[in-house]
Amino acid sequence: MSQKIMMCFVLLAVCLITAVLIGGCASEGTAPGDETDSAIDETDVVTQQDKPLTIRLEGPNAGFPSPFAHYPRMRGTVMKYIFDSLLEINEEGYIPWLAEEWEISEDGREHLVTLRSGVKWQDGREVTVDDVVFSFNYYQEYPPVFIGKEIMDRNFLVTVEAVNGNQVKFVTAEPSGTFYIEAGVMRIIPEHIWADVDDP
Repeated sequence: MSQKIMMCFVLLAVCLITAVLIGGCASEGTAPGDETDSAIDETDVVTQQDKPLTIRLEGPNAGFPSPFAHYPRMRGTVMKYIFDSLLEINEEGYIPWLAEEWEISEDGREHLVTLRSGVKWQDGREVTVDDVVFSFNYYQEYPPVFIGKEIMDRNFLVTVEAVNGNQVKFVTAEPSGTFYIEAGVMRIIPEHIWADVDDP
């Protein structure tokens, strides 16, 4: 008796899957004579393009999406969709992001990073080298959830300063092979918003 019931369930599942697949395939095409229904209204296309794009991220609660309040076990994945970094990293190496290019001095202590132009915050204000300098200084005072030990150490990261209008110069106490792994992926925050926040 139980085998018959099981076979009925399997047969029912196969029928349902087949019906869904056939229905999906049928909806792809149009029946003869339905050309008017399938025609694209160009005004609808323009209207759709004018609407702002909204991306909804769902999943387990990862805390508040800021560098200071996400759960460390989540590695701030949602937060990273909001705040960009100078570089990103993949299996092949560094990817230019907010930074367009970077140079290292012969002694390995000075890092000159050129910022990409034309990048804006969500409120329309331009991302500047001052935001980058502010972010690193702010992080030393208020360490975020995930930060490299070298970046927090004021004895290692000696100075961060804006130069030439679109470049930031980092000076470290000694050369480090992990500098760009730690500094490059730090999230940059807008100075005009965070400067007045004394409890991030």
